[in-house]
Amino acid sequence: MTKHIYTLLLIVLGACTSMQAQNISLQGQIIDSLDQSIIGASVMLTSKADSVLTGFSITDGNGGYLIGGVATGEYFLQITYMGYRTHVEYVNIDASKGDRAMEKIVLQEGNTMLEEVVVMEDRIPILIKKDTIEYNASSFETRKNAVVEDLLRELPGVEVEEDGTIKAQGKEVSKLLVDGEEFFGDDPSVASKNLPAKVVDKVQVYDEKTDEQQFSGLEVGEKDKVMNLKLKEEYKQGYFGKALAGGGTDRRFKGEFNLNRFDKKNQVSLISKFNNINQTGFSFREYADFMGGFSNIMDGNDDGTFAINSSIPLIGRNNNTSGNKTTGIVGLNYNNKINDVFKINTNYSFNMVNDNLISDSRRTNFVNGVPLFDRTENRTSNSNYYAHNAYAKLTFELDTTQKIVWNNTFGLNKSKADNNSSYTNTDQENRVTDNGTNDYDDDRNTYSLSSRLSYRKRFKPGRTLSSVSKINYNANNSDANTQFDNQYYDSEGIPTFNETLNRREDRFNSTLDLSQKLTYVEPLGKFTRWSNSYEFGNKLNKWDNETEDLENGTYQEVVDLSRDFDFNNRTQAFDTKFTYVRSKYTLALGTKISQTQLSIDEGSASILDNPYWFVLPNARARIELGKTQNISLDYSTSTQMPSFNQLQPVTNNTNPLRVVVGNPNLDPEYTHRIRLSYYLFDSFNFNTLFLNASHSMTPNTIINTSTYDAFFVETIQPVNSTLRSTSTLNVNYSSPLNFMKSKWSLRAGTTFSSSPFNLNGQNLEQDLFSQNIKVSIGNKKKKVVDVNLSYQWEFSNSKYSSEEFENIKYINHTVTARSSVVLGKGFTVGTDANYRRFNSSNLTDDTQWVIWNAYLEKILFKNEKGKLTFNANDMLNQNRGFSQTANAFYTLEENTNNIGRYFMLTFSYNLSFFSKEK
Repeated sequence: MTKHIYTLLLIVLGACTSMQAQNISLQGQIIDSLDQSIIGASVMLTSKADSVLTGFSITDGNGGYLIGGVATGEYFLQITYMGYRTHVEYVNIDASKGDRAMEKIVLQEGNTMLEEVVVMEDRIPILIKKDTIEYNASSFETRKNAVVEDLLRELPGVEVEEDGTIKAQGKEVSKLLVDGEEFFGDDPSVASKNLPAKVVDKVQVYDEKTDEQQFSGLEVGEKDKVMNLKLKEEYKQGYFGKALAGGGTDRRFKGEFNLNRFDKKNQVSLISKFNNINQTGFSFREYADFMGGFSNIMDGNDDGTFAINSSIPLIGRNNNTSGNKTTGIVGLNYNNKINDVFKINTNYSFNMVNDNLISDSRRTNFVNGVPLFDRTENRTSNSNYYAHNAYAKLTFELDTTQKIVWNNTFGLNKSKADNNSSYTNTDQENRVTDNGTNDYDDDRNTYSLSSRLSYRKRFKPGRTLSSVSKINYNANNSDANTQFDNQYYDSEGIPTFNETLNRREDRFNSTLDLSQKLTYVEPLGKFTRWSNSYEFGNKLNKWDNETEDLENGTYQEVVDLSRDFDFNNRTQAFDTKFTYVRSKYTLALGTKISQTQLSIDEGSASILDNPYWFVLPNARARIELGKTQNISLDYSTSTQMPSFNQLQPVTNNTNPLRVVVGNPNLDPEYTHRIRLSYYLFDSFNFNTLFLNASHSMTPNTIINTSTYDAFFVETIQPVNSTLRSTSTLNVNYSSPLNFMKSKWSLRAGTTFSSSPFNLNGQNLEQDLFSQNIKVSIGNKKKKVVDVNLSYQWEFSNSKYSSEEFENIKYINHTVTARSSVVLGKGFTVGTDANYRRFNSSNLTDDTQWVIWNAYLEKILFKNEKGKLTFNANDMLNQNRGFSQTANAFYTLEENTNNIGRYFMLTFSYNLSFFSKEK
């Protein structure tokens, strides 16, 4: 099976190797008129033909520079440094003569204002200004019809992951702005995947301070890495966008459209996407929010528990998006800077997903390490989701000392899910103990509204007052129906009795969350700040549930489940912190005193009314070892309150084979965390290194107990248990390989955790040790050849405190290869392949497969705005949804449907309407 992937890997490696030939290094030294070395000067080598950046370096402590991977050709060597005149000289490189040593270059002092004009004319590819790195987009090659994501892959120090995540100087970019304004919220991939690269003039990368940091001058806390796209002036005088349509075998289709208009005060963007090829167009966080939150994704078992809260770490991986999804999104983004005082940022989106899922699974359940019974199940599910989401942000810059920001969001979601399953349980003698069907449907409407109003006032440098008011409201109405039919058998296979359930439920829950926070910062001398904040809040949850069972032809109310609760969480907290900031050193010490009152009322009866007091200390030390190098040590404490689902005094038997019981006697969790971080971005050679070590302890963790009766009915209840601890170590490193015009990256992580669990009344411990390593390599110049190769290895080993439980080990391998070549005359060919292999000590067989895709595209028309693409997806037809899970309770293997092999032809056209298009 694997011969296809090995063939592809040889092709990819051959492409990488071919890039090594006939490349040399260029080196020299930069000094001033006094023969002193100039440190930190920018050295660029640009092609004479088109001014495209070929090599880049920054002078070191001796004023030296080194540019590797230079091929034969004619270039301009350009040196810039603030306060000095730009130096440009012609260089003719003959690779056959070996490495080239340049004569010393003397920079002459120059007028700063005049130098700014010269800088613009010289089109400096990279300019470093204090904390901002600015890239000149025109100096980096991209292919025709490239989008911003393709441009970012060309920038030194910037990485774009396979999932669209953007990293700059080793840190994830949290926001991507367009001319300084938000673009469809906080997801950077919306702009990077939809805006064309040709409209971008500059790409700026910097660390963004919070409003409080800007007002108070307080530098404590991590800053967000932000990227800003400055557009070319000619693209602010008209419209630009893209239209795409495609169709394929098995009635596959894909359609996309976006249109944009930007000027000095207004930004308008329209985006739409529709397809049935399992491309959701959202990040996972957006997808979760769209479907009503993480709980709605994870609670598909109808048992009132969420797998995401499982107390036992699961072992296993899903290979890709399963099922057959039809998705669509329409979004509108509008920003308007009305005047110097007031601006508005708004967006609206409509999303829809239709998901058809078919799965076959086999699960072996264990009790005290001994196999208890096997369960085979066939399940079909059809789900439909529709969501409207709107956002508006109003900013008032009253003067240089006052600022008001008002954020508002609104959501209206509707979902309908139909789940049908048939199952058979067998004992270890392979005798059928019971079988049956379970059909469940849920029709749900969700409404959400949130508003956040902040006011900040600066009285003098360092002295500030801020107020933040929040209101959040969520309401969820659900109509659910369950039809359960289960037949039991004796040891001879003779039917004994039949259990049926026909139930309908009308559920309503709502949350009203109000909070107010006041913060005052007072300077204590030149280097010290004292900040104090007081916050109070009230979160009121209402849970109304009406449950009826069909008995003797009529529906009768189930009194134990038809109950109404008010769950109230009242909090107040006082937080004080001293911060010392001097030169490159930062020290912060603080503590928070908080009080939480949890109460549950059913009508006039009080079921729970408990106060909790906590002292939460925190500390932070940070040392700046250079402009792009720092080390920090953090200690923090936090609490996690039990949820209403865990506290509610209700026995939920909606799934009669899995009963969930609440526990009103749960206590909150209290966690200690310590983290050591080291960060390095070497601006001389663009090496990036990030180390992170952390340890956390939770003495009174909440776990789920699990017990089985004689009929294999499982009962689950949350309880407080003993210590849970987790230690992690993560390393991220990336560096260019100039000799082969490539770059490589390494990611490695180790985790060790110790967790308690309880099975059939027995208290046990699980020790989990896991490791993962991923190595990637790819070429830097992608205009003609684009090559990327990666390998990932994952290992996990679970050990249990009782010898009755077998240790669980697994090793997963993933190899990914991607390559494309521009053939000339507008043709480009590309291919990518993904090989995966799962190997577990507790599961039946190793599982492996190869997903191989390819495409051929042709640029059309004289203006090169059109593109025709033929895609061959999953050519080996091995794409399938597959997961393996193993823990102390059970092992599970599941196969789900996927769209598999198909072929598609798409046509796209770049839209542009400008008075003077350049």
